[in-house]
Amino acid sequence: MIKLSICVSVYKTSQFLENFLSKIIVLGDNLLPNEVEIVLVNDGSYKERKLCKKLLKNFTKNTKIIHQYIEHSKNLGLVEARRTGIEKAKGEYILLCDADDYLLSGALDAFYEEITKTDADIIQGLIQTNATEEKILVRKELIWKEKFKNQPGKFFNGFLIEQKLNGFLWGKCYKKSLLLKAFSLIPFCYCIMAEDFLIMFLVAYFTDSYSFIEKDVYFYNYGQGITGNNVINDLNKWEKICSASTVFTILKNNLREEIILTNEQSKQLDGICNNFLRTIIERLDNNVDFSIKEPATEILNEYWGAEYVDKIKKCSL
Repeated sequence: MIKLSICVSVYKTSQFLENFLSKIIVLGDNLLPNEVEIVLVNDGSYKERKLCKKLLKNFTKNTKIIHQYIEHSKNLGLVEARRTGIEKAKGEYILLCDADDYLLSGALDAFYEEITKTDADIIQGLIQTNATEEKILVRKELIWKEKFKNQPGKFFNGFLIEQKLNGFLWGKCYKKSLLLKAFSLIPFCYCIMAEDFLIMFLVAYFTDSYSFIEKDVYFYNYGQGITGNNVINDLNKWEKICSASTVFTILKNNLREEIILTNEQSKQLDGICNNFLRTIIERLDNNVDFSIKEPATEILNEYWGAEYVDKIKKCSL
């Protein structure tokens, strides 16, 4: 019986996969290798399929850990890659990971030990990172060091209003049933940015129990992907950044019947949306190469609406 599923997606990140796999260790105190599975979703990267399959085959042969390899016929984005992995996973609990990061030694056993003790909807561990940016370091330390059960709404308010924990999907272990419930409300969408917030918002809404473990469980490799603050000279990459607007369209317009928010919660969501757009405008000003700034501005206005963009710009002056 599979107890834990590690869901990871790959899209132009297969160069990190060998390191990611090599860090997955089952100590045997609480889990056996055949009780853990890797669910690898190749999100439409045809060139990476051979390498992914080879690395998975070699890894599972040596470790006896079970694996599934799933391939999208085209790139669908992180939300859909995560959806596929979650739906295919056979474990009762799921860890959501990125291929350019990795799990720290003992993480799986520590998570499962806490599962057996608490049966919590979400279990949070500590995070390591190579980031030096203050914003990332603050979010890394934003971890709710508490345990509770059978308290509907407490986790959601802690996440949204009180901001007691970060919105990273990784570094946490989730009940599969909880993730499926959240994804049942997310329409098919192509989204690369802010997808963690979209998923965590809905997961938090349905969470009744939570637990924390004083254990380093996850290493976040900042700057390897789209989250880095390097110069942007590719309009395709810029469009992916602007696609964060999709998240807030879904949360603010598409879920009015299913998700009932208080005035305070709605106001907080509006503020987070404003901050996301403000950050993207800052990246346009500071990181987008001058040669593509004009079409990049047009893309930003197309995704977020010119009036809304102008409003946030004026508020930031």
